[in-house]
Amino acid sequence: MSKFDGAYVRYKHVLIAISRRFSSSTKVPFEDYFSALTECLWRCVEEFIDKPIATFETYLTTSLKREAINLSKSRYARFYAIVNFEQYSSNKDDEDAPTSEIADEVIIENEVIKKKEADQRQLIDFLVTKDPSQVDPETIDIISRFSQYPSITALAKALGLHHEVVKRKLRRLARNYDANRFGDYRDYLIV
Repeated sequence: MSKFDGAYVRYKHVLIAISRRFSSSTKVPFEDYFSALTECLWRCVEEFIDKPIATFETYLTTSLKREAINLSKSRYARFYAIVNFEQYSSNKDDEDAPTSEIADEVIIENEVIKKKEADQRQLIDFLVTKDPSQVDPETIDIISRFSQYPSITALAKALGLHHEVVKRKLRRLARNYDANRFGDYRDYLIV
């Protein structure tokens, strides 16, 4: 048994765990991550020189995570973001074999924006209606007009309020936001 075979058997569970974690958060398939990480394992076994600075496990784990991050940021990963793989259905005899088609980028972008805007509206509705006693009419007015103005200062000026009052009301409303339930707030601010 070679050094690589022994390392593969010993660290296969690490390869699978990292591949699953990164493939679930990106559109790159698990198999592609697993293949790239297996190649990284092979390179680590070949290149590692035993030094007192780091153990092989530390070196390997760091290398695998860097490889997964590089793959998720690569041009290859962006390919999966714009390609739509259609499912093959065997009941249609007159159709060609399943192929991959590049979806129109503008249509995809518009759909994503619509989805994000719908998510934003749903989240804001939840935050406003969660505890109506904490939300006054000014806050509802601020939320309803928030997307129409480029800055909080412009919004405050249009409403006839001081910009710090608007910021305080938004902060008070943001206290109801639960990151465990709704995810990262930055996802809602992209649109």
